[in-house]
Amino acid sequence: MSKYLFIAGAPKSGTSLMFQILTSNKNISASLLKETNFFLDQNHPLLNKDYNVHKDGVGGFEVNFKDETYSSYRLEGSVHMMNQETPLKYLNELGDVKILFLLRDPIKRLESSFNFTKFNLSNFKRSDITCNDFVNILLNGKESDLQNEMKNGVFPTVLWNELSLGRYSSYIKKWIDTFSSKSISIIQYEKFVKNKKEGVSQIAEFLKLNESDFKIEIGEVNPTMKINSSTLHFYLKKYVPSFLQFSFIKNGYYKFQRNRNVELQELDSITLNLLKEYYKPFNLELKDLFKDEIDLNLWE
Repeated sequence: MSKYLFIAGAPKSGTSLMFQILTSNKNISASLLKETNFFLDQNHPLLNKDYNVHKDGVGGFEVNFKDETYSSYRLEGSVHMMNQETPLKYLNELGDVKILFLLRDPIKRLESSFNFTKFNLSNFKRSDITCNDFVNILLNGKESDLQNEMKNGVFPTVLWNELSLGRYSSYIKKWIDTFSSKSISIIQYEKFVKNKKEGVSQIAEFLKLNESDFKIEIGEVNPTMKINSSTLHFYLKKYVPSFLQFSFIKNGYYKFQRNRNVELQELDSITLNLLKEYYKPFNLELKDLFKDEIDLNLWE
């Protein structure tokens, strides 16, 4: 019987690349979609409405995998699970479970999330909205303020939680309390990008698999980019089913739509310092939890 491996967070931290590297190992079978969103809380807007644990029970999770020969692990990558209660309640019912977290500098992750939402998803009304505007709403505004910045039909709930999502330690402590420490592995994004071989070596040891069976040199995955026609892209994301989007996008859509001449936005020094103070106690707590696995100097 296969074990289960979950990439449970964090979004915009190299999880798509990690998913591809893990899938390159013949002993790992990936879910049909990277993010099945099967184990999200009932009120989460990304919960899979067709198949989810609340409706189908834990046994219904198997619909996300091909009926194929035995593999050591079944891999799934719903990265929004990190701050959810539902996976803590149900994942142990699957049997032998491993959980992997990729953690990025929470400020850089926040910037990346904004840029991805603005350029890749084209979800903001104003083309001149800045990252500082976005963070100011999260720090000082209300969810309705963010809603006013979004296009019609786009719900801001996920984006509204982006600030708090960077408080990694407050969520991961719950995972440690629920699962054995041997079942959880932390990969710091900055270390991984600098030395993928070392990161894969850590994962291979965690999973008790051969390092040589992983393909490390994989190209760019899910990059932030500017879209030539934001209107066309908005309606594609809104009306085309996600499983068709992947095929459509993979087969030439971005060759038409992609504009590499984009200046990704960063925060000014005042906002940056506010966020550093906001995240400081959580970063220190994370360091205390995982010691040498986290180098806070990389987040300075």
